[in-house]
Amino acid sequence: MEQTTTNSVSFSKIMLPLCVMVFCSYMTIGISLGILPGFLHNVLHCNNLIVGMIIGMQSLATLFTRKRAGHIADTKGVRPSVLYGTIAVIIASVAYIAAVLLSSSFVASLLLISIARILLGAAESLQITGALSWGIGRSGQQHSGKVMSWNGIAMYGGLAAGVPVGILLQQYFGTLIAFAGIIILSVIGWSAISKLQTPKLHKTEQQRSSFGNVVLQITQYGLGLSFSAIAFGCLSSFITLFFQEKGWANASLAITLFGVSYIGVRLFFSSYTDKYGGNKVAAISLLVQLTGQLLLWYATIPAMAFLGAVLTGIGFSLIFPAFGVEAVKSTTPQMRGTALGAYTAFFDVALAITSPIAGIVANSSGYQNVFALGALGAIVSIVIAVFSIKRAKMSL
Repeated sequence: MEQTTTNSVSFSKIMLPLCVMVFCSYMTIGISLGILPGFLHNVLHCNNLIVGMIIGMQSLATLFTRKRAGHIADTKGVRPSVLYGTIAVIIASVAYIAAVLLSSSFVASLLLISIARILLGAAESLQITGALSWGIGRSGQQHSGKVMSWNGIAMYGGLAAGVPVGILLQQYFGTLIAFAGIIILSVIGWSAISKLQTPKLHKTEQQRSSFGNVVLQITQYGLGLSFSAIAFGCLSSFITLFFQEKGWANASLAITLFGVSYIGVRLFFSSYTDKYGGNKVAAISLLVQLTGQLLLWYATIPAMAFLGAVLTGIGFSLIFPAFGVEAVKSTTPQMRGTALGAYTAFFDVALAITSPIAGIVANSSGYQNVFALGALGAIVSIVIAVFSIKRAKMSL
């Protein structure tokens, strides 16, 4: 049996430490993103291609370690998963510091930075999979959507805070101190959850499902997440260039409106996925997201684009926990970590594929038509959500 909470106070006591850890984890990612491009370009004199490849290494490492992270959370426990991730972040920080000290050697410095990026990617898999499994295991499957929503707020909040903090630390104290700050954040994050009770491991005499079988069980929900993420990828990557193409000011306001809408919905409606069912919440959310993408596609004045960004944020906010709730339900508790790792990998793949495809669309027909791609993705996700609703009714 799972250990479950009986009231919101107990839920908060479980989730607040986990959210502090996740917030600190994503602040370390944000600090790296705030410092690294400038260091690579201005100090090591790397071209844009190398800068892009180095930055992208973390995402690839995250994608390829999702399976292992889920297996560790399922078989060794959530605390070791988070601990291994914390250790990886600290080693990555040491590698960054060494890269700065050896900046006179291009090869040595670049190699150390590459190692740090790979370690941070693995750490992200270990810490986030551990945090999600920890929260769901302690609060109960009936709160899985709420757990994912709280984690999402901590993730995006940490990332948003980390970038400016990293830039400020570098400006006032230097690059070494800024990278050393990653170690401090790692210690704070681990301290927040070090005394938190963990859920019991699900011992089973039956053979555990293979990773491939788990992927098959959650594929429809993963695909729903993937296609919905196209809109997010298009907006985050091309909204600034779209405004520039139109000759409009305040592109950053569109991004801010998206972020505020996204976080606002998660703050006030995080329980809806558990209360009304993930597929239903996903279907309604996707209709809102589709409307937002259509407004961006047809925008003739900035106000239409701003409203489109708001609706995209509102619609996209609950997609991850909505489909995630159904993914968790479709697997056994002892394979939950593996399922969460596989499910999140669908999001990673979607973002990796969206940017180049959207870039091709932008080059051939302009930046505004990128949002037609986001609208198409939303439509496909709606079909998946509706299909899932009908299949669930047939199985009753």
